[in-house]
Amino acid sequence: MNPTTRWWTVWAAALTGFACGGGGGPAQPADFCSAGACSDAAPDKGKPDFGPPPDLGLEDSDLDVDARDQAAPCRDFGCPCDMNEDCDSGWCVIVDAKTGERRCTMMCLDECPEGWGCKNVGLIGTDPLFLCMPDIDPLCNLNCLKDADCGVGNLCVKMEKSYFCLRQCGSPSDCPEDFECKSATNWDESVTADQCVPLSGHCLCPPDVNYLTDIAHCGSCENACDFDHGVAACMTGTCRLIGCEEGYFNLNQVESDGCEYKCTYQGPDDPPDPGYVDSNCDGIDGVISKGVFVDAAKGDDDNVLGDMSHPFKTIHAAIAFAAQQDPKREVYVSKGQYREQVVLVDGVSVYGGYDAATGWSRDIEKNRTSILWDGQEPLAIRSVVAMNIIGKTVFDGFYVKTSSAFQSSASSYGIYVYHSSNGLIISNNTIEAGNGADGKSGAYGQNGQNGNDG
Repeated sequence: MNPTTRWWTVWAAALTGFACGGGGGPAQPADFCSAGACSDAAPDKGKPDFGPPPDLGLEDSDLDVDARDQAAPCRDFGCPCDMNEDCDSGWCVIVDAKTGERRCTMMCLDECPEGWGCKNVGLIGTDPLFLCMPDIDPLCNLNCLKDADCGVGNLCVKMEKSYFCLRQCGSPSDCPEDFECKSATNWDESVTADQCVPLSGHCLCPPDVNYLTDIAHCGSCENACDFDHGVAACMTGTCRLIGCEEGYFNLNQVESDGCEYKCTYQGPDDPPDPGYVDSNCDGIDGVISKGVFVDAAKGDDDNVLGDMSHPFKTIHAAIAFAAQQDPKREVYVSKGQYREQVVLVDGVSVYGGYDAATGWSRDIEKNRTSILWDGQEPLAIRSVVAMNIIGKTVFDGFYVKTSSAFQSSASSYGIYVYHSSNGLIISNNTIEAGNGADGKSGAYGQNGQNGNDG
């Protein structure tokens, strides 16, 4: 950004805008008589005294409560404002660079109320614009874009991302408390001179700031620790996420995006349910630490982990692994087609409808999980087999299809259940069995006896 462009930006912020006729476009800035630097400027008085509120010519006794509430807002010189339209004069200016506070001002020729000076702040067309501007000591009180903004002998210095005016000095006594007289270099490194410099090194930071522990100034003055929905700490000059707001969790364990997961914690148990509620806020409908995962697309049966990052490829392998754990685990199956026979094991629940590609989100309708089987056994084809199931064992969220039997007298079963108790729960599945095969031909009958002679 060149100096001219940056200079105009400051006054675009300080003045809400210039209005000029004739279609001449936005007003262009002219030489600026900086606050605190003009020959007729008043000595530093801190923030200007705006005086008492304007006299509206009414006594409290003349107004009832409703009338007072409806009284016209303050629009005179010195009244608080947000934009030019808030002021009768049509001019609203910044009076405090640090807080951004604004007040109504007015055009002037040479004189202004005490604490204000008549300053040339730009042009309207080809005519100079003079406004009453507050007399402010430029030292750390004015944002700047070039040295001329700060007054004669004073430098505009870059402090991290900000630019502030300093003040020239010849000895330590020329500087106020919490400042020191030392060499400083201006914004474009073209001038070096003795200036009053904050002890902290930055106009926005107090002298006793601790950059190692202050979350508002962690590692440097303008670096504030802030994490979305998180609890921040400054540790040895580095921002760290040390906790989350209630109802939010750092699920991905990445500090930079804060606590990104919104969830209502209901307890440690989270059996997969038709509403897909993540009751324990671990990121899935189910319990990650108790799950064995299956993904037909990217799984591998030759692994010993079976977690979300290392799923098995087949349901059979996952059930066998889950049954060997103590306590036994649940099996969570990602969408896809599984051409295998699934034999349930007592105490190992199996749930379909997950999508490994989206963080193991669950939706039975969208994430169709199919078990397809056509393997002929003696007298039957069975896609899912549940035998001797006594303890709680859930089979949920699958589309099961069995091909038609082709062996004589054989049957086709979607799910074959034998010798099992009510601990077996079969829910939220679509089951489609094929046709049974024709029975074998019966034996030929015996020949009948000869008939009687006619």
